[in-house]
Amino acid sequence: MEKAISILKIFNSNAPMTDHLFFFGAPDNKVYVIYALIYESSVGNFGLEFVIARLEEYVYDYDKRKLIDHKYYEKRIPLFKNAIEKPEITFEIIESSRIIKNFKEAEIQLNKLIEEKSYVA
Repeated sequence: MEKAISILKIFNSNAPMTDHLFFFGAPDNKVYVIYALIYESSVGNFGLEFVIARLEEYVYDYDKRKLIDHKYYEKRIPLFKNAIEKPEITFEIIESSRIIKNFKEAEIQLNKLIEEKSYVA
């Protein structure tokens, strides 16, 4: 099974949803992002909720290892980084979980979802 490839990891992002964004190009030629949100439970404890989402404005040519925007222009990583930190970035949430404990587990779950195609793309 081919797995999603890490194409960019951003720490201390200016994105509106979170500070840490991990982007992956997948064999299905889609671009996915994994990020974590802090939540407070009903008893006052804090935890992380991991979110797996698909970017709607980009595709990834998995065979050529190229990132392409919705206008079919190849995007270099620095330009992509600037573009995705803007508030108007659009994505579809595929799954969110408070059971996943870290980004590595979230990446494993992403690959399972891609392999199973257990979401509507």
